Amino acid sequence: MPKKEYLTIALHYDFLAEILPNIEERAVSDGYGFPCTGNPYDFKPDYECCTAEEISNWENDKIKFDNGQKEEMSHCWGIGISIYRSDHYIRLTKKVRSFLESWDYGDVIDSKEQS
Repeated sequence: MPKKEYLTIALHYDFLAEILPNIEERAVSDGYGFPCTGNPYDFKPDYECCTAEEISNWENDKIKFDNGQKEEMSHCWGIGISIYRSDHYIRLTKKVRSFLESWDYGDVIDSKEQS
């Protein structure tokens, strides 16, 4: 591969390696409040603020979720921490990791030193 192509790949590699943590951070985040997810596993109730009924609803909804009965879930889980998942940033994270893992950066460095 010509020197110029290796240098371009090295620049892209360095750039993507540097921004990957930022992309990963946007892929999955959390927040406190009422549930903002349809997946009960992406929510954890605040046991000090929720009623026993809300906690019971959440526990029962996990069972319903596991059994594929999503339409029968109550979603009345009280207040707590929701995990937000961004499909866009999750896909982007996978693409960047795949690119970074597909290149042996040592070969790129060796080609720079040889030129």
